[in-house]
Amino acid sequence: MSGDLFMELAKLRALRLTWAKVLAACGVPSEARGVFVHAWTTRTSRTARDPWVNMLRATSECFAAAVGGADAVSVTPFDRELGRSGALARRVAANTQSVLELEGHLARVGDPAGGSFYVEHVTDLLARSAWTLFQRIEASGGLAAALADGWLAAEIAANATSRGQAIARREEVLVGVSDFAALDVRAPDVADVPAHVPTQAYAPPPELHHARGAAQLDLAAESAASGVSLDAIAASMLRGDVAQGSPMTPWRAAAGWEALRDLADDATARAGARPAVFSANVGALRRYTGRAQFAARLFTAGGFAIADVGGFDDAAALAQAFAASGARGAVLCGHDDDYAAHAEAFAQALRDAGAAFVALAGRPGESADALRAAGVSRFVHMKCEALDALRDSWSDLGEEEVGDE
Repeated sequence: MSGDLFMELAKLRALRLTWAKVLAACGVPSEARGVFVHAWTTRTSRTARDPWVNMLRATSECFAAAVGGADAVSVTPFDRELGRSGALARRVAANTQSVLELEGHLARVGDPAGGSFYVEHVTDLLARSAWTLFQRIEASGGLAAALADGWLAAEIAANATSRGQAIARREEVLVGVSDFAALDVRAPDVADVPAHVPTQAYAPPPELHHARGAAQLDLAAESAASGVSLDAIAASMLRGDVAQGSPMTPWRAAAGWEALRDLADDATARAGARPAVFSANVGALRRYTGRAQFAARLFTAGGFAIADVGGFDDAAALAQAFAASGARGAVLCGHDDDYAAHAEAFAQALRDAGAAFVALAGRPGESADALRAAGVSRFVHMKCEALDALRDSWSDLGEEEVGDE
């Protein structure tokens, strides 16, 4: 399970439809095409930074599982990424589904999402996509062959890359990590074991063998019709060579952002204080406040402190305030019209005052070259490569990530 409520509950509903179709193709009677679904909250969406927010993620995922029709739900503790879970996290995990059942009454309605046009539409799209993928796997020789060939792993990796890019741009937000970050959150009490225990790469187990494609469904259907047990059908579908595929490594959405925060903490420990970014606000409060808030949330997510002392109409006063703040970088925040009047002069003044970098909140438009010539290092906005922009800002301070997580 992941954090997209409607998508996740639709996935479980689509699972039942697709499984029933598979069993129908195998000749299983309609009354025996049910499936027992045990849903787990996922490590993919869990964070080590501000782990308290994981309780909200787990609640959302548990709700999606219940409404989507799961027969059983397991909730992982919110401090899972910090090491072995503490008593509070284990208690909360154990009781999340109980509270939703007993106080939210989620178990009293069968298929509560049924009839919703949006949910039914998404369910149908997912079921059709899953069936198409299933047919492709069967046509390639079965799951074992798809793993050995490598194309299935490549599809999964491409999906992870696409989602990772969305997270790096903050198109998909990780609350408490990539946005709305709090830098001094109290860590929960956990058991005394090492944090961030490396996860072993996945490799297909030895008992996973080739299935021989769509022909296996015909064999299964014939066997079912003749009274052969489902265990015997499964055994016949699994006979063949052992699959030898590329290992697939589990992926966690917050890893890139948390690596950046680790870098920020190391820099803070060495400096004795958290490096700050000066909010170089242009003009009146009502004209700069939106972009100043955006920039503050962005740079805080990158591990920077924010120095904000109000707005400026004069480059000399701005440079003096920047020098007095002790900040090492700056971000210009203001209205586009005010940028046209002041941005170049302000950027140059900040550079002359010793700013290691000067960012500008907003799109530069046709003035990009002139702003860069005046000293603007990068432009940050809703569609920018946010994670890369923050890494570059730390690089300007002489800080580099040791390696990828």
